[in-house]
Amino acid sequence: DYELEVLKQIKATAYLHTSKAQYNTPMMDGNTPIVGGMCPVFPVLTSVFSQLNSERKEIYVDQFLADEPVKDEQAAVAVFNASHTWLCKQDTIAAHGDGMPLEALLSFIRRHHVGTGEPALSKPEAAVEWETVAV
Repeated sequence: DYELEVLKQIKATAYLHTSKAQYNTPMMDGNTPIVGGMCPVFPVLTSVFSQLNSERKEIYVDQFLADEPVKDEQAAVAVFNASHTWLCKQDTIAAHGDGMPLEALLSFIRRHHVGTGEPALSKPEAAVEWETVAV
C-alpha cells in the first residue's frame, strides 16, 4: 500500500472500478518514448479505496486478464485499451464483462444519487475485489 494524504481528505461519494488488465498489461508498447510499456495504475485501487474518507463508496475490480500478463506486446496493449475504454464506446459499454461493470455502476448511481432505496448488488462472479461501504 502506498499512502497519499490527499486521499484521506476526500469525503465525496465514490465508485471505483478497474480491471486486473490495468495492473498486468502495458498501456503502451515498449517502443513508446517516455512511457515504455508501463502499467499506470498506482497505487492499486484497493489502496485508494481504503484511504478515501467517504461515507459511501464502492470498489469493483474485475478479473479480466487476472491470471497472467499477455505475452505479445501488441495484444497486451489491445487488452489494456479494451479494459480501459469500454465505458467510452457505444459498442462495448454493455458488452464488457457481460454487462456487469455497467450494471454495478448504474446500481451505485441509482442508490446513492437517485435514492431508489434498492439494495446493493451481490458480489459479481467476475469480481476480484468488491466492497460496499454505506455509513
